[in-house]
Amino acid sequence: KIQFIISVKRTDRNLTLIMNRVLSMITGYSLILMAILAGFSYGYVFTKFYKPNSPDLVQADFLGNQELYMWMVIGFICIVLLDFLISWTILKLFKKENPQLAFITSLLRFLYTVIFFRAIIFLKNNIELSNKHGLEINQNFEYFLYTWSIGLILFGIHLILLALILKKHQYIPKFIWYLMLIAGISYLATNSMKIFVPGKYDTANLLENILALPMVLGELCFAFWLIFKRKMTIKALTK
Repeated sequence: KIQFIISVKRTDRNLTLIMNRVLSMITGYSLILMAILAGFSYGYVFTKFYKPNSPDLVQADFLGNQELYMWMVIGFICIVLLDFLISWTILKLFKKENPQLAFITSLLRFLYTVIFFRAIIFLKNNIELSNKHGLEINQNFEYFLYTWSIGLILFGIHLILLALILKKHQYIPKFIWYLMLIAGISYLATNSMKIFVPGKYDTANLLENILALPMVLGELCFAFWLIFKRKMTIKALTK
């Protein structure tokens, strides 16, 4: 009977570890896919269309590349769906270690994603414009960027709290939560400047360019650890 109980407990433990492994894989691959989609939709396509001081060029680019614009919007929507998924997986992965902090961290990402989705609607509105005038297109671009910056303030706080969770995790290398903390502070600082100190918008953009690498590396290093290193950790624990 005792052996049976021990066997059942060991099976439950292994099932929990397997579930954590699945959640880790989902989170890791989702983060990497999001980075690729963001590179395409924002890094390549949006910067191609966004010319705040040249509405005539914006109009010409938009009319000549409407299919590419549609793919940009689809890419952003895919990012939203992945962000909702990650909000859930992060809660599942870390709720046993720190349930309150995991819930708040997950909730902040969820709220950020809702705001980001609202921002994307401004991009969609350009498709529905009747005259496709460059000034109106640019106005929707500005609304998109402003709304997204509001969301990114919450996203920055989310990353800071996630870094605190990772700090307490015995298997996560220190440099990962350091990068996550730097990324969170960077998002919070630069986007707070854009929203609350309008005169410093150019300074915020300069800081954003300087801090771009750690802002990207924070989540990407976390993603690769979830996929590869956590797999090794779980294998060791199940032996």
